[in-house]
Order: sequence, then C-alpha cells, then structure tokens
Amino acid sequence: MTDLPAVYQHANPRARVAHTCAECDGTIEIGHRYHEHSGLWDGRWQRYRLCSVCNDVFEMANAWSDFPDEGPWFTGLFEWLMDDIYATLERLRDEDTECRRHCLQQVRRIRNDRRRRRQSRAVALPA
Repeated sequence: MTDLPAVYQHANPRARVAHTCAECDGTIEIGHRYHEHSGLWDGRWQRYRLCSVCNDVFEMANAWSDFPDEGPWFTGLFEWLMDDIYATLERLRDEDTECRRHCLQQVRRIRNDRRRRRQSRAVALPA
C-alpha cells in the first residue's frame, strides 16, 4: 500500500542529459522522451524519472488496482508485480507485446537478484 502525494506533477520532457530509469535502471539517452513524476510524499519532495516502457508498465499496473493507494510505488514497480506473480502473468496476457516483454524481463532480473542475495547469505552464514 502506498501513500498518495499531497502535491503531484507529471511531465514528459526530452532528456538534455542522460538519466537512469528509477524502475529498470536503464539509461534514458539524451534526446529521448521520458516521464518525470514529482510530488510531495510525507513532507519530502521527490522526483522519479521513468523510461517510456516502464511508465507504460506502471500505468498498466495502476489500472489493475481497485484503489489508487493499492497500486505500485515508485522504485518498487516490479517487486509489486512479483507479489502476486500468477495474477500478473494472467493480466499480462492481454497487454501490448513490448510492455509484456519488458515487464517479464524486469521480473526475471529481480527474481535472479533475489536468488543471488539468498545464496550469498547462505554462504556467509557460519557452519
């Protein structure tokens, strides 16, 4: 569950410098359009830059939520999708091919990162 911002603004500027997508950690190249979400959450101003594909996935996931505060949070989109991976896969069946491909790619990356962290913790434990 996410808190809704007190103030919110969405813009779709063209990058004058390279940025990093807050969701997939991909590079937003100079000259490409991206989505900038700015707002006041819990008394702190924050800004999140998303590549176009991640923004599409974010909007798709928000549309799946029954209430605005039950949707994904910024920087946690793909973790939110993985919380109920079977429902996500079922819903993705009807979505745009590029959006579906990107979403599944990021979900796989997160799953693999989690496996690596679990394995490294298991190795780090004393015998």
